Amino acid sequence: MRWGVGMMAFLGTLAVACGSDDGGGTDTTSAAETTASDTAVVETGGPEATASETVPDETAVETTNETAGETTATPQPGRILVAVTNVTGWQGKVLVALTPDNSARLCASVSTDPFSLAATPLTAMSGNPCGPASDDVVFQPGTYAFTLAVVTPGNQTPDASTAVSVEVDGDVTVTVDGSKLKPATGSPGKIAIASTPITGQSGRVVVISVQSANAGACVAIDSDAFTVPSTTLLDMTGAPNPCAATGGTKSFPAGSYIVTVGVYVPGEHTPAASTAIAVAVDGDVTATVDGSKLSK
Repeated sequence: MRWGVGMMAFLGTLAVACGSDDGGGTDTTSAAETTASDTAVVETGGPEATASETVPDETAVETTNETAGETTATPQPGRILVAVTNVTGWQGKVLVALTPDNSARLCASVSTDPFSLAATPLTAMSGNPCGPASDDVVFQPGTYAFTLAVVTPGNQTPDASTAVSVEVDGDVTVTVDGSKLKPATGSPGKIAIASTPITGQSGRVVVISVQSANAGACVAIDSDAFTVPSTTLLDMTGAPNPCAATGGTKSFPAGSYIVTVGVYVPGEHTPAASTAIAVAVDGDVTATVDGSKLSK
């Protein structure tokens, strides 16, 4: 698998000397950056490799539906904590978790075989994924994704990786089965994205992208209850954004990818709503996005 400019630049800084993780990262020395294209992702090696558990937030705000007489909890911001179990065959490597926008990270040395990582929060990026300790990132309620990779210190290409989607409503712990961290095998394929109904967004645009692989597509929303038809992602080489993609259909190497889907007002750069999903490629695949997460 190849990794894109953002991930490659950060992974290129991983050092041969990686000390034990203290919750903030490991010592690194700089390595040359590259500009090769990237591959982020869902699950290397097949079936889903993650399970998530929401930690109750005792401070959750409650609101009352006066008409129905019901009480509901308002979604709360929270941290994403990552735990990893049963990592085998990777002693001496480094575990790196990174969000697609490179804003939050985790870094831990694989010091034993087998290796497990207790629940550890994603923290703010501070130069590179294994840089000095920094503050925990607090995410607004919503759906997020991150890539977890095994990297040889000093190398820029991951030995194995998987991608994880997680719903934030207060602090949430995601447990990754480390036995699924294996080199990608399988057939290359195309990724197509569809959705369940998206409501209240007529006149806006659905923008789909895989930043790690420079691929994407755009679909105009022309009704108040709009369903994205199965849309195959295109090669974005030379295009400034997915809506300008003129390349052919993108072929993805086997592996796991993070697909970001947002609803935009034409001309705006900040999405009115967004979500992210993890997609595993082993031949052509169609993934369906929950349209309620993109609705008003």
